[in-house]
Amino acid sequence: HESEADYMGLILLARACFDPREAPQLWERMGQQHGGRAPAEFMSTHPSAETRIEQFNQWMDEAVAIYQKNCSI
Repeated sequence: HESEADYMGLILLARACFDPREAPQLWERMGQQHGGRAPAEFMSTHPSAETRIEQFNQWMDEAVAIYQKNCSI
């Protein structure tokens, strides 16, 4: 469910004219703040920062297309 929420959040960011390319950078910073101390992903209800970044990158073309279509850049 968290991955679905991340996907919808990314698409909604793009539709609201926030640059979706910033999302992976947010998770990179959050991962750095944990300094590797985050629990193992299989023990958590949330994906790791690394998994989220990978997923955002998979969805990015779609999100950027929405952003460019709906927002003056």
